[in-house]
Amino acid sequence: MKIIVILLALLPAALAQAPWPATVAAESYEVKVVAPFSANMAATYASPHFLIPSEMKLPLGVVRDLAAVFEATRAAVRAVPLGFSTAAEPKQYLVRLCSTPESYARAGGAGGSGAHFDGTATIILLPNIAIKPSTQMLTTEHTPHLFVLKHIITLQMLGVKPLPLPPWLQTGLAETFAAAPYIRGRYTFSSLDSALRDYMLKWRRTDSRALRLIPPSALMTFTADDWQRQLTALSAYDLYNSAALLTHWFLHHDGKGDSAGLVAYLDAVRIGYDPAEMEQKHLLRGRTHEQLNADLKALARRMAIDAKWQ
Repeated sequence: MKIIVILLALLPAALAQAPWPATVAAESYEVKVVAPFSANMAATYASPHFLIPSEMKLPLGVVRDLAAVFEATRAAVRAVPLGFSTAAEPKQYLVRLCSTPESYARAGGAGGSGAHFDGTATIILLPNIAIKPSTQMLTTEHTPHLFVLKHIITLQMLGVKPLPLPPWLQTGLAETFAAAPYIRGRYTFSSLDSALRDYMLKWRRTDSRALRLIPPSALMTFTADDWQRQLTALSAYDLYNSAALLTHWFLHHDGKGDSAGLVAYLDAVRIGYDPAEMEQKHLLRGRTHEQLNADLKALARRMAIDAKWQ
């Protein structure tokens, strides 16, 4: 028993010493048509790790584009040294592709969203990623929206063995992978500050206004109910950008910039310690939420992000 306790104590440090991989690629993202998932699906596709029933019959090239994101995101989440590679996987992950808002809602898609992970399956509204019959489902139409898939598939990977993470961190981890450079089934984990900046400004190229950001002193105190209320009261864009920047800071700028605090936090929560206590021990480490405000503001300035802090 004593040996096990010692090993658990050493594990976070061991994980923190492992560098992030330079690149992570899907082993394969070839797709094939398989037996129908259900009668209301026009076609069902499969890639090595995903079953993809769709209400629209899609060109295999388009499905391959989607599967490349699914497979690469799965590989990336399990490859980075945050401890997610130990979770046992299902035989196949389920991703349902819906053609209308009505069918998306019937499948369990959350109101006001275009992609949703319900704890078992990912549900995607195809028109939300610019795939609809009127566009002839062209690759050039849906490519700019692939970040939506990166985000939601990350949540599906985190849900393999769910952890009681606060909303800002759950969202922030998903945004970390959504923001990472990606092309044709391969993630690149370099120049991450500039990648995140570009990601946060993706809809603001013609808008000179400052980004609205929520400081850690507020963001880290939101409960799940608070988060939902904020989504209703504010732009989801504000919440997601704020969570992305804070998570990025813990991953790549806090301490020695080696993710040590966040790795230790995740590992402690993974073995059953109270998340609030572990936040104090591993993330704050004697600091207050208010003290982190200055760190995040300084990071935003270094990243040339013009921010208006709420």
